[in-house]
Amino acid sequence: MTETPNILIIDDDNQIRDLLQTFLQKQGWHIANASNAEQAREILKTIKPDLIILDVMMPNESGFEFLEKLRVNNNTPVLMLTAKMELDDKVQGLLKGADDYLTKPFEPDELLLRIKAILRRINPSINSESIMIGNMEYEMEKGIIKGKNKVIKLTEKENALLNILANNLGVILSREELQEKINEDNDERSIDVQITRIRKKIEEDSKTPQFLQTIRGKGYVLRV
Repeated sequence: MTETPNILIIDDDNQIRDLLQTFLQKQGWHIANASNAEQAREILKTIKPDLIILDVMMPNESGFEFLEKLRVNNNTPVLMLTAKMELDDKVQGLLKGADDYLTKPFEPDELLLRIKAILRRINPSINSESIMIGNMEYEMEKGIIKGKNKVIKLTEKENALLNILANNLGVILSREELQEKINEDNDERSIDVQITRIRKKIEEDSKTPQFLQTIRGKGYVLRV
């Protein structure tokens, strides 16, 4: 695998392809896309992707048919997307060699987590040290955030808290859960203070956060 993952999206829905490409490119990944199986095979002659995101319901040749032919001589990991919810479809995809399966509609954060899980299985070092938060790169181990022409250093407590949120993308964590995970003292307000400080470092407008959001009555969630 290359240091920067190459991902191929195969989906006949133009809007979904464009949205996925834009979303995944924000992670710093190389993205190619195809609207059908024939186009995908042409692309595979010139690139070797680290992961294929494959739609099931496509004209002329379904995702199942494409996957079955692919597996004759290609073991590239495949994440299948489909609007179908029947268990038989999921089983069929997995039996034909899919590595994972996600039903439409889905949350982008869930897709991202599944992609990263697959990439880590084939290369444990991939995306384990950093993630993209908008246009900024968060280096989790070093506790720094790299933006355009600037590097922002997090304090030890800020980094511990952001690490937990980054490893639970899209998951709402209560103050109590965050407090327990970072072994914070009994003052829950300290979590709020750290959240406020982190927002000032990662948000364009910390008062209307785009990434580190408050879910009223539930807690906090990081969305990238």
